[in-house]
Order: sequence, then C-alpha cells, then structure tokens
Amino acid sequence: MLNTGNTTKCLPGLHLILLLCLLYPFNIRAETFNSCKAVPDLVRFVETNRGWKALRPIGCKELPKTAFKKRGLAQIWSIIDKHHLQKLGELYKLVGLIDNSYDFYSCYLEETSRHTEAFYDAIHNEIILPSWKKTPRNVLVHEIVHALQDQIIDLHKLAKRAAAISDQSLAFSAFIEGDASLVQHHFIQHVKQGREFEIPFENPQPTIDSECKFPPALDALIYFPYDFGLVFAERIRERKGWEALTKVYDQIPISTTQIIHAKAHPILTPSQVIFEPKRILDFLDIPSGKIVLEDTVGQYMTRLILGQFLDQPQAIRASVGWRGDKALVYKSESGRVLAWRTQWNSERDADEFRSALVKMYATRFSTSLQSESKILLMEIQNGDKLFVRSGGQAVDVVYSSLGAN
Repeated sequence: MLNTGNTTKCLPGLHLILLLCLLYPFNIRAETFNSCKAVPDLVRFVETNRGWKALRPIGCKELPKTAFKKRGLAQIWSIIDKHHLQKLGELYKLVGLIDNSYDFYSCYLEETSRHTEAFYDAIHNEIILPSWKKTPRNVLVHEIVHALQDQIIDLHKLAKRAAAISDQSLAFSAFIEGDASLVQHHFIQHVKQGREFEIPFENPQPTIDSECKFPPALDALIYFPYDFGLVFAERIRERKGWEALTKVYDQIPISTTQIIHAKAHPILTPSQVIFEPKRILDFLDIPSGKIVLEDTVGQYMTRLILGQFLDQPQAIRASVGWRGDKALVYKSESGRVLAWRTQWNSERDADEFRSALVKMYATRFSTSLQSESKILLMEIQNGDKLFVRSGGQAVDVVYSSLGAN
C-alpha cells in the first residue's frame, strides 16, 4: 500500500504494477492497531461480510525497512521484467503521457519503495507489514481480501500473465483492487457506525514531495484500479449481490472498456487488431529498427493521452467507441518510433477520435494542424515526424522521435 498523504494509492494501479502492493484510496484519518495481531479478527470480519471462507491460514510478517524494501522490489520483479518496465516508459513518452525528461524506470522504483505501506506476497501467502510503525486496520482488511482472492485464483500467475499487455493488466488490477476496496469501504463504514473495533483515529503523517513524483496523467493511470475498480465492483454488487461479484472471477475483465462499462461485461470484448506498419515506415523513410514492445493501450489510457492536451469532456467523448488497438515501439540508432493502430465501433467514432487526436498533437507540438484531413503528414522540430491516417473504422499513427530515450 502506498501512502500519499490524506489518500493512499497502490501502485498496482499501473498496469505494469506491483499488483500486490496494495493501497487504499479512501480519504479518512489513519487508524492503527497492533498490526499482525489484528489479522485473525479481521479475517473473520472479511469472511462474514464478503461471504468467503479462508481455505488456509493467512500469514503475516513485519519486516524492518531494508528487508521490507527488498521484499517489495522482489515482488515487482516477480511480476514484470526489468526491460519491459523500461520499454513501458518509452511508450509513455512517445504517446505523450509523460515528458521525455522524466526518468520513469528509476522514479517508478523510487516512488514505489518510498510510499509502500503494506503488500500481500502471493508467492509466500503472507501479508508483509513495516515493523517500524503500526498499520491501519482498513489496510489490513484490504490485504486480507487479496489473500482470500489468492485462494480463489492464482493471483501471482494471473498478474504476471496480464502484465504483458497494458490494458489487460490495468483491467485485471481494477477488478482485484475494486473488490478489495469495496470490502475495505464496508469496514470503514462499520467502524464509523461504532459496531466494533472501536479505536481512536490518529492524524496522518505528512508526505514529502519528490522530484520523482508521478505526473498527473501517470498518477491517474495508477489510480484507475481504485477509482473505476471500486465503481465496477459496487455496480455489480448493487445489482445482483456479492455472489454475482464472486462469479466475475470466472471471467475476469481483460480491458479497461469492460471496467468503465460494467454492464457490458463480459459481452463487450476487445477486437484483436492486426497492424503491419512497414509500408508506412518505408514511405516515410523512417528507419524502424527493432521492435522492443508490442502492447495494447486501451480505452482509458487513450483518454488520458488525449486529456493531456484537450479538455476532459472532449477526451472522454473521443475515446468512447474504442474496440481495440495495437501499439508497436521500435528502437534504432536514430531514435524511437511509435506505430499505433486503433479500431473503433464505427467510422463516425474513428473520425471523432482522429479529429481529437490531431488537435491534441497540434497543442502538444505547438503547431497548426488541419483536423478534418483524413491523412496528416508533417515534420516537427528536431526532425521528428508525425503521420496520422484514418480509413473506415481504423486510425493509424506513426510518430518518429529522435528525443525519446
């Protein structure tokens, strides 16, 4: 769990995420208990309120700072490859989610280690807590839910599998975190109503800003599992109860579209997009080099990309109708290349996205672009090239950047 002041977020929200380093996004004062000693009673609370039964004991261990940090980093590397984490940073820069000067790889690790409050280790079936401070009970409830989830499905195996695709990993995290956050929310209400676990609140500790602080768009990406995941879980529970939410474990969402449009799950599945951009690259005289990343950006990240330079209502509207995408990142001696094809429900949706995308690029690169043109080709500063083309229900983007690193 990550503590970011009055709100706590978990980095598993990032699709590349340390899915099991879980944070809570509820804006309340921190409450404390005797850490691991509280687990048995809180397990009974979760069993009663979530309707699950623990199939095996849940371990809990308190570690000093150095061991805690080492164990947390080991969790990250057990889910995502170091090189893949670096390539994701390159993708984020090429699509405009973060600035070229932001050291994503180092900052992700630094911010994770600096803010992690607690996490569930699915490999060893243990909740890991800091020994140098007390852990809020609602955080423990959140982690206990993850431990019980792990007894239903193999959390580590599924998290590692989902980590290969950004959109799928973000959706997986949103469902897992949404369920845990919903139970956590019920626990908080339970305490506020004074039913049991009555203990005084403590003021949260102030946080110190860092040069590695996540930029707003990246922060929103990390927050997605707690924001949208909680809403997804609550909508299903409100309509059909906890049992219906449990049934979702048989068909876990694989795209952020399914999380955003909860009623459409599992009917609304993303399309498999085929994109071979070699002819475009040859036409543009762009040396493609080696493909270092193949990914799916997804509806939510597409919204964030547009929202970096457009107003939020327009970004949201333009991302509706997303059916699938394929993003390729190439690396050569001259720089990085992004080749990105998005597929839409209709030609009208594709045109609306293309128009918004061109406006976004015009703002991003401080230039004037014709948003109604079906094909856009231009050379930007420092020799960078941009190509946007729409045809039917697809929109293609090729962006060659000498500055991406």
